[in-house]
Amino acid sequence: MFFVYRTYDFLSRYRKALLAALIVFIIAFGVSVLLRGAIGEPYRTDMTVFIRAAQAVDAGTDIYDAKTERQWNYVYLPLLAILLRPCAHLPLWFSVLAGYVLSAAMLAGTVYAAKCLDLGKITAWRPAVLALVFSLPVMLNTMARGQLGILSLFFAVVCFVLYQKKRHFLAGFLLGFAIVLKISPVFFLLGFFFLQKAWRVLAGAALAALIFILIVPAAAVGWDRNLTYLQTWFEAMRLATSKFAQQSQLWGQLLDPYAEDNQSFYSVMMRLWGPARDQLVPGADTMVRFAARGLALLLLALLAGAMLLRQRKNIQKGLFLEYALFSMVMLYASPVSESHHYTTVYLLFLTALSLLAGPSLGLAAQRWVEAALWIAVGSLLLGMIFDSLNYAGAFVWGTFFLWAVLWIVHLSKILTADRRSANDPAVGAFYER
Repeated sequence: MFFVYRTYDFLSRYRKALLAALIVFIIAFGVSVLLRGAIGEPYRTDMTVFIRAAQAVDAGTDIYDAKTERQWNYVYLPLLAILLRPCAHLPLWFSVLAGYVLSAAMLAGTVYAAKCLDLGKITAWRPAVLALVFSLPVMLNTMARGQLGILSLFFAVVCFVLYQKKRHFLAGFLLGFAIVLKISPVFFLLGFFFLQKAWRVLAGAALAALIFILIVPAAAVGWDRNLTYLQTWFEAMRLATSKFAQQSQLWGQLLDPYAEDNQSFYSVMMRLWGPARDQLVPGADTMVRFAARGLALLLLALLAGAMLLRQRKNIQKGLFLEYALFSMVMLYASPVSESHHYTTVYLLFLTALSLLAGPSLGLAAQRWVEAALWIAVGSLLLGMIFDSLNYAGAFVWGTFFLWAVLWIVHLSKILTADRRSANDPAVGAFYER
């Protein structure tokens, strides 16, 4: 039995005491979030950005021009600001506390939904709980920031549970809603369903996009005003992804690749191999930009190749592994992926732990997966502690190594499924035809 599971079995003997300690910790951490986010100044929470946008909706002004006391701007589609409109006149502490409670509830819901996944004949609770333990630094950072990453993760897991239960349209509709609320990191999951030819899922996502980008906002603020919001948002995103990103009002708040909290291929490569900050002029980052985009496209191509090969051999297993790998590509490809965006690393950890708990890995593959898992977990923790490691891209390189190992294991199992499943029932249980 692997060390991770020996640890789990040891801790499970004291589960009542640990549950009590967890409840105390959640309350204490919530108090800290409340003090930092709504009582002590400056307010250290992104909830101020969302509430300021909601106030702009209420006042009939431009939500993308509204600024907080720290001169931060709202960057999401209009839906979130509109949904938060009732909070426009409530005390900030109430919104911060409500956001924290909602995140904590959705995190618990994520673990429960993960337990319901069909990942093979394994003890479902163990990988679901351990994946949370390993990704806890990211989760706590997200909750402290008042961000929506846990909401995105919750909908990603629920979407796959519904997909496995053949409720494809509802799965797509919820995924579409999650994407409209916060595009990164779940947008690329649409690529998984496209390659899977899950047309009802994509139809549900398309309907959700129509409703939550156009119909609901138009009903709330009027058609013309919503179109103005959308035009402003698209222009801001176009500028943010161009070589003139420094001219964007979001540069200092979000786009600066030299800020160590930015953990995408582009930003890390800029810090390590790109021009110095004082030498960055339009076009100076062209090679880094192309290299980062090329690497992201390569990952998508590798994923697509594995999926198409699996489908050609009529293999029905390994879908969740592919789903988890797709969820990470958006983080690598986006010009902005801050540490609190990395909540979907939970899916990557869940996949690795499920493979280790199952019977289908050879000894060499087991050692590689467990080593890569510990490297990824360590990179997240050390990146949170040491700014120098975060500057070097601890989040990116640690999780990318695990991503690569899981993809290689997945591909090797696909390639050997036909040859080995007849003689090895353990292999056939996971990658049979």
